[in-house]
Amino acid sequence: MAVVLKLARRFSTQEKGTVHTRITAFDRERGLTVLSKPMPIRPVPLGELYQRLTSPDKSLWGTLNSQGELILSNDHEALRDILGLEKSRYRWEAEGEKTSLATTIDGKWKLRGWLEENPEDSSRPLARFAVSKIVQR
Repeated sequence: MAVVLKLARRFSTQEKGTVHTRITAFDRERGLTVLSKPMPIRPVPLGELYQRLTSPDKSLWGTLNSQGELILSNDHEALRDILGLEKSRYRWEAEGEKTSLATTIDGKWKLRGWLEENPEDSSRPLARFAVSKIVQR
């Protein structure tokens, strides 16, 4: 899951030139206050992410899978397996301003993962995970 999160971040949909609306307010006591935040990076749908990862227009790149093996961008089968496309292993879920990648384990547990900024090295985000029991009704 951490590999998928990091690939999605690397191949995000947000472009550098994206325009954001900024709302500011001025209060005599507090001064200038920014009331709006930039929009968070929206994750790429996993099918579209696969297309971006394997695009012939991109230079050859590589990443390590969960077993530490090198996977290159021209290894389409390995990338489909990492993204879980055949069995729809993962799905994006939004909770407020945070978007996480979720999967179900044994039909009893829900695993959610997301990336957070790393205060020591901004180029290497931290992967965070949470597990919750699925309530059967």
